Amino acid sequence: MVSLTASLHVSLRWAVAAVGFAAAAHAADGPAFNSLHSFNGGTDPSTGGAQPFAGLVRAPDGNFYGTSQVGGSNDVGTVYRMTPDGTVTTVHSFGPTGGNTPVGNLTVGSDGALYGTTSAGGRCGFCGTVFKIDTEGRYSVVHGFSAAAEGATPSGGLLLANDGNFYGTLFYGGTNRNGALFRMTPAGEVKVVHAFGASAADGASPRAPVIQASDGKLYGTTALGGVFSAGTVYQVTPAGGGATVRILHSFDASDLDGYAPVAALVQGSDGALYGNTSGGGIENVGTLYRISRQGAFRKLHTFSYATGALPAAAMILGSDGALYGTTQSGGPAFSGTVFRFGTDGSYRMLHAFGGPDGSAPSGPVLQVGADSLIGTTTLGGDNSAGTIFGLSLSGR
Repeated sequence: MVSLTASLHVSLRWAVAAVGFAAAAHAADGPAFNSLHSFNGGTDPSTGGAQPFAGLVRAPDGNFYGTSQVGGSNDVGTVYRMTPDGTVTTVHSFGPTGGNTPVGNLTVGSDGALYGTTSAGGRCGFCGTVFKIDTEGRYSVVHGFSAAAEGATPSGGLLLANDGNFYGTLFYGGTNRNGALFRMTPAGEVKVVHAFGASAADGASPRAPVIQASDGKLYGTTALGGVFSAGTVYQVTPAGGGATVRILHSFDASDLDGYAPVAALVQGSDGALYGNTSGGGIENVGTLYRISRQGAFRKLHTFSYATGALPAAAMILGSDGALYGTTQSGGPAFSGTVFRFGTDGSYRMLHAFGGPDGSAPSGPVLQVGADSLIGTTTLGGDNSAGTIFGLSLSGR
């Protein structure tokens, strides 16, 4: 198990330049790669923090926003902005109070502000928070968690569901001490809708946020729990003030199954759900699977050190119907990869990181336009503190 620690149309300068960048790409016949920014963890606002575990989102102002888990003026994380021309600035430095160490993606609310979670800080010091920040940098804590009553350590981002509420997960704590799923109203009122670990077959320790599928139901994964204590895929049907939770699949840690799913699911163009595990498979470095909304499960790919290992982030559905994702390790330098999984079941390593261009990508990529991706790495770069990268898919 890995450590805890849509098409957009925008004219990015690097996306245009990448057309002539193929000669410098990591693979001569592959997509063109471009390093956009190297984090360094200093207090200079232009550094943006260090070691981003999450990916990027695009806000209504046209800029991209993300979080770093360390760095900033207090060295406990930042919210940073990247403009379309690649300029990075720190928007907010987290402090000893009010939440710190964010590791989940930001979510754009219906009011245009950004909402996120911190895995630490808050009213009990280590329980974590939900926060709100607008594009001008005005920051506020919306909710601080209580470990015993609600749960603690929100390690994924938030889902803004069709009912107008936010949903998120808590990795630890709760009434069964195995984490929880919570709902937060736009006014910041939080209620636990499911405490994991109520039975031996229930899931435990959800690391990833939930998604909402086309049927209106919520779907998620737990890193632990289930019949074999190797993690689960679950379905949530919101009902009034609570929810009905159904376990769709319990991982069994076998070569044909996997274990410890720490990433969110994604719905494919066929309506099924796709995800990955961080363990299991022949080399014990993860699997890629398909599961129907009724629970029919099938492993599609076994990750390997040669072409990508230890995926920790959700895949995205590309405009071409393929799935795109990252792995924290694997590739020639064992520094992680960006990969494509096609509708025909083909797997291709699009880029292998090597240290100077980044290392250990832990967040999802974001598609920009018809054939470009942007993403982050947690380590590597000029200062070994992570990077932001661009990848042109014209050579896919």
